[in-house]
Amino acid sequence: MVWVLPLRAVVLQSLFLLIAIATEAAILHWELKLSYKRSIEYATSLNLLSVVMGWLVFFLVLPILDEGLEQALVGYVLFDRLPDRLLLIGVSGFITFMLSFFVKLQGLNLLERLLERVEATPTTNEPPPQAQARRTFISSATSYKGSDRSQFLQQPDKRDAVLLANAASYTAISVVLLLRFLFYRDLS
Repeated sequence: MVWVLPLRAVVLQSLFLLIAIATEAAILHWELKLSYKRSIEYATSLNLLSVVMGWLVFFLVLPILDEGLEQALVGYVLFDRLPDRLLLIGVSGFITFMLSFFVKLQGLNLLERLLERVEATPTTNEPPPQAQARRTFISSATSYKGSDRSQFLQQPDKRDAVLLANAASYTAISVVLLLRFLFYRDLS
């Protein structure tokens, strides 16, 4: 039996993970009003969970596929060979996007529940740090909404934030892949 280490796939996965963490941390910080440290921790945890789940699903689904599709998918993912069916890339990209969004959203809910349990049991008698007050700007055009607007500012929608963060990271990764394809194609 011959073991093959797809080093190029490992390096690209690491690069994409760094891009996704940086992009999503910035968006989670901005949308969910998290601290920089907490948003980086959340983005790192969610992306690592998504990558592990993605590889598990990839290797579980692979034996189910027909031989031609399996070879095309393995050739593209592990050995960087473009398949003859480019529709395969688009469909697998869309499925990957939707599955990673679902995994990240569920992971965020789980992470928040776990952190609530950990933070609920204080280890010292120190008072909790004061939450930083946020100044809200309400123009005359939006002042008619009154309490609905202030409630919206206090409770940001996690689903929208995770969707925006996931879309931004997939866009950044797609741009890197496109640039890589354009420059790599010219070299070969």
